[in-house]
Amino acid sequence: GNSCLLRGGSESFHSSAAIVECIHRGLKGAGLPEHAVQVMPTKDRALVGAMLSAVGLIDVVIPRGGKSLTQRVRDESKVPTLL
Repeated sequence: GNSCLLRGGSESFHSSAAIVECIHRGLKGAGLPEHAVQVMPTKDRALVGAMLSAVGLIDVVIPRGGKSLTQRVRDESKVPTLL
């Protein structure tokens, strides 16, 4: 029951979608559930706050971004994080 959720910013939105499409093909080819990896279909920053407070739904957040994102995760996260 593991899954991975990617939420890219506006500058990486299309790249994230392309990467996930490739991962889906690889998972399917390996006989694994291809939808275990998903990309969030929005660039809305409000989603970050929702993810950081999703205790019981999200096990860990691994932010990949600049100083402001890292600081926001430090300040707001109620779920475990790897910084």
